[in-house]
Amino acid sequence: MSGDFFWRRVQSLAGLGLVVFLFFHLWTNASASPWWGGENVYAAAVNRIHAMPFLGWIEVGLLALPLLIHTLWGIVYLYSSSYNAFPTDGSAPALPEYPRNRAYTWQRLTAVLLIFGIAAHVAHMRWMEAPQAVSNEFEIQTAAGAVRASSFGSAVWKMVQENFRSLPIQVLYTLFVWTAVYHAFNGLWTFLITWGVTLSAHAQNVSRIVTRLLMIGLGFLGFLAIWGW
Repeated sequence: MSGDFFWRRVQSLAGLGLVVFLFFHLWTNASASPWWGGENVYAAAVNRIHAMPFLGWIEVGLLALPLLIHTLWGIVYLYSSSYNAFPTDGSAPALPEYPRNRAYTWQRLTAVLLIFGIAAHVAHMRWMEAPQAVSNEFEIQTAAGAVRASSFGSAVWKMVQENFRSLPIQVLYTLFVWTAVYHAFNGLWTFLITWGVTLSAHAQNVSRIVTRLLMIGLGFLGFLAIWGW
């Protein structure tokens, strides 16, 4: 088995793990909206996660490491791939009429957007805006000044609410969520072919419908967290 084949399969499996994480992440975030759950439901979910033993190691081993592998090998794909979904001057083939050509191209374009989007999201929500422990409470900074909450989960809920009062942030996160769910479920469709789950044309058509429905459903949850206030 060649090294290239091995790392492509590792990158594929890492992508599947990230799809699973994205589902639980957006499901939890949607519960922040009063339409889905509200502060108590969201805070309880965040507090359960925050109280998990070895959380830091879990985040590194099951999230950061798969993300790093998927991203680094994805960058190799970006530089080694050829795209034919856009018009050319005739020096290279252009076949934009085929949907899978367009999907192949968009998968790589969304990958570039996600590299920057995920970095900005982590820096924004995890470091810049993260609640700070003050005595027995947690404090965040808002436009009106410092606000405190009795638990970490409640403080995170207030942080999310404060951020999504800003229309520019709402628009940016809407684009970010749509990019993420497209990349995730177009990649899942390819994953099923790569691992021999959907080999026939009929199976691939069925999986295309299913992954599109999942993409729309998960996108809705993401948008609920952004706009459902």
